[in-house]
Amino acid sequence: MENLALRENGPILDMIIASRDEENRVERRYPLLFDTGSGASAVDESLLLDMGLVARNYGELGFGREKKKTYPLYAAQLSIADVPSRFFRVFIFGIPGYSSDLYRGIVGRDFLQHVKFSYDGVNGDVSVTYPRRR
Repeated sequence: MENLALRENGPILDMIIASRDEENRVERRYPLLFDTGSGASAVDESLLLDMGLVARNYGELGFGREKKKTYPLYAAQLSIADVPSRFFRVFIFGIPGYSSDLYRGIVGRDFLQHVKFSYDGVNGDVSVTYPRRR
């Protein structure tokens, strides 16, 4: 188990987004908000385009009570930057302009289903445990 530094507005961790192409692998590090209420990960689409990723499909995503909208999906891999690298394959929604001063997107349950994640909001502590490799 790793205890990770937490930023002031919630569980924002530096994550590595990587292409799935092993021969021409591209990796970038970005601060992303862990959102246990979201079923999918989503980032500012410009980040994915800058990495040279190409949309593979389209899917619907809604925020709160907003009506769902269609956004492009990009095949990628995600890993937490500050612990031993362990990448998990995900499809990330690319949403134009989806960014803030603190983070560049969200990590949803598509990644979180692969790890044990706990967040103590009172103390600001985050812990992540990776499952044993099979």
